[in-house]
Amino acid sequence: MSATGFSVTKLDLSVVTHGLFEWYVLMALGPAFLPGEGDMQAAVAGLKAQAAAGIALLPEATFPVGTKAAMEAVLTELPNPSGSLTLALRSAAGVGPSRVLGFAMTGVPRTMAEAAPAFDGVVIDMEWQHDPVE
Repeated sequence: MSATGFSVTKLDLSVVTHGLFEWYVLMALGPAFLPGEGDMQAAVAGLKAQAAAGIALLPEATFPVGTKAAMEAVLTELPNPSGSLTLALRSAAGVGPSRVLGFAMTGVPRTMAEAAPAFDGVVIDMEWQHDPVE
C-alpha cells in the first residue's frame, strides 16, 4: 500500500480543555493571524467575525446544525475555552490523501464551492460542553 492509499472512515476524538488552547495553540496562531501592532482586541474581533461567517458557509450535509452551533460556542469562548469537546467523523468512502490530492495540482480552494468535493459523503458531528475552571 502506498503512503497515499489510506483513508479514515471513522474517527472519534474527545478533549477536555482547561488551558490547552492558550498554552499550545494560541501562541503559534497569534503571530500568524494577528498584526504585529495596533488594536489587538479589534483584530481578534475581526478574526472571530470571519470565522463565524466561515462556519455559516459550511455545508449542512457535512456539518449539521448542532455541529455548527458547537463550533460557534467554542469560537465565542476563545481565547480561553474551558470544557469538553467531542468530535466524530464518519465517511463510508474514507478521508485521506487521495481525496485532497487534486488540490495539490489546482491549489488550495478559495471558496466553499471549490472545497465541496473534499466533503462529499463526510459527516462531522461536534459537541461542546462548557465547564468553567474553578
